[in-house]
Amino acid sequence: MKLYIIIFLFYFPAFIFAQTGTIKGKISELQGNQGIPFTSVAIEGTTIGVTSDIDGNYIFTDLEPGIYNITASFLGYKSKTITEIQVTNSKPAIIDFYLEEMSEQLNEIVVKASPFKKPAESPVSLQTIGTAEIQRNPGGNRDISKVVRALPGVTSASSFRNDLLIRGGGPSENRFYLDDIEIPNINHFATQGSSGGPNGLINVDFIREVDFFSSAFPANRGNTMSSVFNFKQKNGRDDRIGFTATLGTSDIAGTLEGPIGKKTTFLFSIRQSYLQFLFDVLELPFLPTYNDIQFKVRTRFDEKNEFYIVALGACDRFKLNLDANDTEVQRFQLNRLPVYFQWNYTIGAVYKHYTEIGRLMFVASRNMLNNNIYKHIDNDESKDRIIDYQSQESENKFRLEHKLNFAKNFTFNYGAGYEFSRYTNLTKINGSSGYSEITTKLPLHKYAIFLQASKKFFSERLVFATGVRLDGNNYNEDMLNPLNQVSPRFSVSFTILPRLTINANTGLYYQLPSYTTLGYQENDTLVNKNRLKYTRSFHVVGGIAYSTKTNTKFSIEGYYKIYDNYPFLIDDQISLANFGADFGVIGDAPISSTGKGRTYGLEVLIQQRLYKGFYGILAYTLGWSEFTDGSGEYIPSAWDSRHIINLALGKTFNIMNKSIREKRNEKKMKRNELKNNENENIYIFRRDFTPKIHNTIKKDKPKTKKIKPQKIKTLERPLITQTLDIGTNLRLQTGLPYTPFDEDKSALTDNWNRYRQGLLDYSQLNTLRLGLNYSIDLRIDYKWFFPKWSFNLYLDIQNIPGVITGTSSLILDEDVNGNPQIENFGMPNQSYKLKEIDPIPGTIIPTLGIIVQY
Repeated sequence: MKLYIIIFLFYFPAFIFAQTGTIKGKISELQGNQGIPFTSVAIEGTTIGVTSDIDGNYIFTDLEPGIYNITASFLGYKSKTITEIQVTNSKPAIIDFYLEEMSEQLNEIVVKASPFKKPAESPVSLQTIGTAEIQRNPGGNRDISKVVRALPGVTSASSFRNDLLIRGGGPSENRFYLDDIEIPNINHFATQGSSGGPNGLINVDFIREVDFFSSAFPANRGNTMSSVFNFKQKNGRDDRIGFTATLGTSDIAGTLEGPIGKKTTFLFSIRQSYLQFLFDVLELPFLPTYNDIQFKVRTRFDEKNEFYIVALGACDRFKLNLDANDTEVQRFQLNRLPVYFQWNYTIGAVYKHYTEIGRLMFVASRNMLNNNIYKHIDNDESKDRIIDYQSQESENKFRLEHKLNFAKNFTFNYGAGYEFSRYTNLTKINGSSGYSEITTKLPLHKYAIFLQASKKFFSERLVFATGVRLDGNNYNEDMLNPLNQVSPRFSVSFTILPRLTINANTGLYYQLPSYTTLGYQENDTLVNKNRLKYTRSFHVVGGIAYSTKTNTKFSIEGYYKIYDNYPFLIDDQISLANFGADFGVIGDAPISSTGKGRTYGLEVLIQQRLYKGFYGILAYTLGWSEFTDGSGEYIPSAWDSRHIINLALGKTFNIMNKSIREKRNEKKMKRNELKNNENENIYIFRRDFTPKIHNTIKKDKPKTKKIKPQKIKTLERPLITQTLDIGTNLRLQTGLPYTPFDEDKSALTDNWNRYRQGLLDYSQLNTLRLGLNYSIDLRIDYKWFFPKWSFNLYLDIQNIPGVITGTSSLILDEDVNGNPQIENFGMPNQSYKLKEIDPIPGTIIPTLGIIVQY
């Protein structure tokens, strides 16, 4: 114990009197990763600037905590701006720039950088989100899936789940990549066969930025029809070990980062929820528990070679709270809900080799999902299970990419991928109709090749890009031939004025049906094998975009998507496009690839990046989503939201005590006095308070008394500053369609005992529509920046009006003793007496939390 005290006292002065914030990084060529020396790097809105050294490294020191935009520029290269960089006293912000060489050497001209990305292959339907935007988003609660709802074309079926519905497509049509490694799902309690869940999985403290594609997908990103998310992680700090602790209303998390030797850094985080204790206090009938772990280890051997490993894993459990059974609604939920136990992980390695004109990348990864769902008779674990579902999905992936940047603005990227996957399922059902058991083991070999090229003309005012991708697998003969899944794509962008562009893209995209559909069996036979194909979607997108000098973007885009070969439920005669936004499993049924669909609409976006402390976004979407029914007629899908308006506004305030400001001015005045002093010795005080003496020529004047450094020691202490972030988010959306219950069919005792909930009347599919859905979210972040550490207190309030957004439910109509009432007893149509209850009222969700970073 004494030893710890001695160590603490020894390091405490350094802890208290540390330096202010730092931004550092490296300026490199985009083509070959070679450092660019003598590059100008400037902080926007200030006169602060530095120049990179001979190796391309740069550093800003003594910065006050806050958010900065910085721009790197060098003659002959396109300048680049990185916005909203959070600077703290606790850790350096590591920001690397990759500058693209200009096609024509313009003497003494530097092109002004834009903070908005527009790559040649995706000039439309691309939004980039920075880590500061994620962390401060009102109602987002540091969850990327909630943050993207502020963007045009994005909505969700409910406020408490992360089922992303993008441009009228279903939640199963999205793909996610973490540092070029594909991850099947980014949510806890993942819906098998889809991509949603109630809680985000990725630690936002790891994220540098997110590229969100709602169309115009690059050729190296396959198996998607609605969106691609590219998550780019930070690298661990290289100066010392750092730590971040986060304590919220529902969980606690810790992040550790730092160097391992001179060339390797690491990031590691772990999170543990305690939401089950809160739900128990609120007497809710279910108790969710989630945990996750994430890490990244990166080694940069030299300028030409780097290697990193990324891993992400989760373990989730959903138990029943049998003591919460006082009301009819509680008993209904206890009788309906099963027990969930789920775990998943993804681990992958990436090697990159840079050449003079390009980059070679090799990616290897493995991901696995284990899903166990069961329910006992009367929720008594000593009795038999009514249902016992055990399933696993595993994938082993390999991908090779080679990107070349030739002269005259011509780029070429090609590659290939191979994947071996395995799906298993053991389902045991012990119902009123008897016992049944289904066993599935499905191995699958997948393969793909792709290439993409782009060319710029007329001083880069006109940009063309084209690409193609071929996919195949050994599931059946149709899918075996990759020529049946040829995915061409084409993009064009023309700069009308320096900041005004017109852009367009068209492409054909394919997606494999889910494993639950591919592996569905009856009588030991894959019943869907000879009737399934890759789902196909044809996109046409066009728009115009204008950006200003004050980091504002105005854009209008129109889109049209045509679906073919969409999975179609044979028994219910409806498209699978209407499912996926709920817990459990979807797609495990007889299905054929006979569905069709179309979605189309218009999106308007006004986005203000951080400028003089202000930021905001206004997005409006007008859209239609329609899929065919059993008769081949197009009807609104469950995701036909029509009108979506989202307005998010915020302001960052820098706060400093007047006394501290006065001390800073006093320090400057004292230094000026010392410089003008005619004494033979001039003292320059450094941060270690050690005086450094510059000898000058002695003069025949009386010696003045030397100023002791102790007298101004307090003036050398770095400033303790504070920032206040206030943001609000207003969302308006017309109601989604829904299907009424078939009350007679639901009430049959055999049906109720098996499904334990109301059955929908699909002859009236989506004929009803919910009312207007609106919500207001508020977030306040107050940050204290102490020397070498920071403290953030935040309040995030979601759904302030508490609007009802769900549909009604059917429950058993019990007698006074709590027993179900039976009608037509002993007859073929024996039924329970049911009654309808109103949807659960919307709940205001406050989250109070703290973040400590060292």
